Amino acid sequence: MTTDFQLGYACPHLTVEERVLLGSDRRSLETRQPVSSEDFVQISVNNGVNIPREGLLSPAQVTGAVSGPFMIRQNENTITLRNSQGLISDFALPVGTRVTADRIVELLNAQRLNQGIGIVAESLKGFLRFSDIDVLGPASRIEIRGPAAAAIGFVNQIAAKGATVFPGWEMAAREDLVNTINLNQLIVVTNRFPKFVKPIKSDPVIKVTYATLQSRCRRCRTVGFENDMRFDIQGEPIQIRNEDLLNQSLLKLITTEKGSNPFHNFYGTDLHARIGMKAQGAAVTTITEDVLRAVDNFKRLQQIAGQFQSVSAKERLFQVLSVNVSASPVDPTVFLVEIVGSNASGQQVNVSTVFAAPGSAALVGSNGQSLGLAPDPNEEN
Repeated sequence: MTTDFQLGYACPHLTVEERVLLGSDRRSLETRQPVSSEDFVQISVNNGVNIPREGLLSPAQVTGAVSGPFMIRQNENTITLRNSQGLISDFALPVGTRVTADRIVELLNAQRLNQGIGIVAESLKGFLRFSDIDVLGPASRIEIRGPAAAAIGFVNQIAAKGATVFPGWEMAAREDLVNTINLNQLIVVTNRFPKFVKPIKSDPVIKVTYATLQSRCRRCRTVGFENDMRFDIQGEPIQIRNEDLLNQSLLKLITTEKGSNPFHNFYGTDLHARIGMKAQGAAVTTITEDVLRAVDNFKRLQQIAGQFQSVSAKERLFQVLSVNVSASPVDPTVFLVEIVGSNASGQQVNVSTVFAAPGSAALVGSNGQSLGLAPDPNEEN
């Protein structure tokens, strides 16, 4: 049994980390494609810091100016902390000549958890920091006082408030004029994009991840699927076998330009050269002959390959039942090619592709999957 890299996937119409410049209003982030759903929008700035819908808000924090260990005297070992909720808490610190910051953090965090106080302590290389965790942004407040405040480094900076690092954002819209398929009319579509609620004063690097409409998707060129390799969670390329391999092999065969492979110049078809022929009837006949000739070559290749390697019955083409070629009723440079056949195990094979100028695209197979791909029952979910 042979395998190949899986190349066809349904397109998620997802654009990942598109760099977007601020508009002239310092608020608008007009993406290259319209946003289809605001639930899938992610905005990041400066090396991947995500901005939530409500904005990027910082808590109130005070940091000591002296690093530990600290000298804390008897009867001068208490501090009082106040946060944005107006909660006042008195903490007793351990007494000693070399009290470490880690020891103070451990005791204070244990006590505030027991009392349900929204203040957290942490050690930054020996410097103590206290943060309000009840509220974020400008409404956040924290204050430290008491006899032991100076001993642990809080002399000048004894209070602080939070801030809005980046404002929140919402969805805005503007109307776009786009061509219809017959290229002689215009229709109005709504282009939705994120917009900050307040102007941005700085010039950060902004990247937006979002889902777009299939009709405007640059990733799949609006055809609904993409042809590329993907990798599993172990970093290995995803592979296919059996009837999935046969479907993909036939699609590769008829979409490959004949003569493009210098080692097998007979492989492929001349379908791209047939596009644009003045007589559509002649083009349909010629394309059908090209496909039948290429499929016969493919069957001979499989017979030769079977002499040197294992070719399973599910991946071997047994017969071609029909080849149907039809021209688009609105565009003479577009043809639909459908191959119906069966493999050596008796399963039906359906491969459909659209040939157009300048390229081609695979359609959904008979089992509803791109390229006719079906989940492998031997693989674990």
